[in-house]
Amino acid sequence: MRSRAAMTVPLLLAGLSAPFAFQGPSGGESRDATVAAWADSLPLDKRATDGIEHYAEESRSSFDEGYASQLAAGVRRLICADVERQLKRLSEGVRTPFIEVSILNPGFASAGGKAPGNNLEKSFEESFVRTEVLAFFEHETVSPGTALEMYTDGGFRKTVSSRIKRIWNEGEEVCYEVGGVKLLLHPFKYCDRVEELHQEDLAIQHAQTVRNEGDGGYQTVFFKESMKTFVRLPDGLALYYINYSRMVDTGGIRGKIARSQVAGSEKKADEELGRRLVSRRSKPAE
Repeated sequence: MRSRAAMTVPLLLAGLSAPFAFQGPSGGESRDATVAAWADSLPLDKRATDGIEHYAEESRSSFDEGYASQLAAGVRRLICADVERQLKRLSEGVRTPFIEVSILNPGFASAGGKAPGNNLEKSFEESFVRTEVLAFFEHETVSPGTALEMYTDGGFRKTVSSRIKRIWNEGEEVCYEVGGVKLLLHPFKYCDRVEELHQEDLAIQHAQTVRNEGDGGYQTVFFKESMKTFVRLPDGLALYYINYSRMVDTGGIRGKIARSQVAGSEKKADEELGRRLVSRRSKPAE
């Protein structure tokens, strides 16, 4: 189910291609099947559904039995479908970069798109934010794995987002402390369970928030899940990023601020990655 409000930002940036279509071979079936099998193998961490349940606890109410796990499974299906769809479009030659930040309608993750009858569930779903990004770096030859490492590096993330105060590892989890946004949200801390898939022409990172601090002045992260995908193509390198998250209520001016903040951050990240890729190519070989 498409959003009730969306912000789309076309990317015409240094180091990124202008919109055009590359007429190349359509291949990629084997790669896409591997990605689909890997995505199906990713666990739905119970701590992610616990985060959804925390919204009901904060509201001193309750969801219907099984709602949290059904919603988490529904979002996972959407993320996998988003990645599959975009990989197919890239194989068909689509190269038009964009950033789209949407606030979703209740029922977005259900099979029929029907809003839940439980008012608490409806309230929870209507402030989900969906962020989708496609960037294309023409003639770039760096490996997808190297590009993913550059893009997810802690130093890079802090460079492109001044709000990130700290990034650290706890076991197999990657944790973040992020500053707040005036009129929008308090500072927040959360930890992601991270899984990666690496192939010669593709690298993907899946991140699922499994722990967060919603007390002591920190904003609760009720749900956050994303995939970052780098794909090597005949004419360059593509980045596809998809993220579904639920934190604060996003009605009215708060929703407008949220979309603007997220779109601006993603644009800055893509610009900076483009600059670093160009700089990397221009350095003499050692």
